[in-house]
Amino acid sequence: NEPSVNNKTIAYETRPQNPTTRIKNHKNNIPYIVAQAGETIATISKTYNKVPSDIANFNEIQMGSKLKDGQIVFFGKKKTKGSDYSYKVQEGDDMYTISQRFGVKVNNLYKLNRMEPGEQPKIGQRINLKTKVRA
Repeated sequence: NEPSVNNKTIAYETRPQNPTTRIKNHKNNIPYIVAQAGETIATISKTYNKVPSDIANFNEIQMGSKLKDGQIVFFGKKKTKGSDYSYKVQEGDDMYTISQRFGVKVNNLYKLNRMEPGEQPKIGQRINLKTKVRA
């Protein structure tokens, strides 16, 4: 579906997207990209000139882990607290996906919510992102 002017077709030259245009700044002030299908820690590291082990550490994942299409991949350390106060758990959420969504370390989410590591929240539960749940 190329546009035409006076019955002449106009062809546009397409250039590959500059990878740096994908880098966004999280509201918790951490640079990140959103992984696309087929990307790995290795391909992202090479494209953005980052150390693969740093990317794995920043995102709290193992080297060689499969990245999901749409997964947030941080280029800096996640914070101990979120910029929002709380979050209502939706279907499909777990502590890791919440951690990635808000740029907060997983172990800090557990501490803020007085939950045991490995425990998962229930749909509709409020997860504190800034302050500890009162005992």
